[in-house]
Amino acid sequence: MGYQMKKEMKIKLTFIYWEIICTSTFKCQLTLVVPGLSSTFLEDAGNSFISFITDRALSISDFRIPWRPLLDALYDEMFPHPLKPSRHSSSLAPLYLNIAESAQRFFHPGDVDEMLEAILPRATSSMDSIIATQTMLVHFLPISHCEKWLPLGASSPC
Repeated sequence: MGYQMKKEMKIKLTFIYWEIICTSTFKCQLTLVVPGLSSTFLEDAGNSFISFITDRALSISDFRIPWRPLLDALYDEMFPHPLKPSRHSSSLAPLYLNIAESAQRFFHPGDVDEMLEAILPRATSSMDSIIATQTMLVHFLPISHCEKWLPLGASSPC
């Protein structure tokens, strides 16, 4: 486009893409209208979301993004149910991880305890589970308020 988009419009489009990305794998409004979105469409929506969210004109004072739908979508993509048929020909896990990394600064720092309660109990003793848990922790826990989850000395700020 040849003109600067207004901040309000960027925020609205960001949330439209967020709804497409996070609700496409669950039973909700969008899947009732569009029962099967292709992985190519979801990748395009994810890349558009990333381009909006990485715009530094948007700040955490403008809005917050709910982290739980993305975590659930990522978990379902990484560990699909064995009886559930595959939805996509290619895995969307790398896309979801890129989205989480870009959106991390918009996750509310007050949700750290809830994030830990959602991520840590899913860990098992298998190496795949340990690596997946570590990956989810790195991509979801807010860096700005790390004193709850990063064991540093009292004199070291995050």
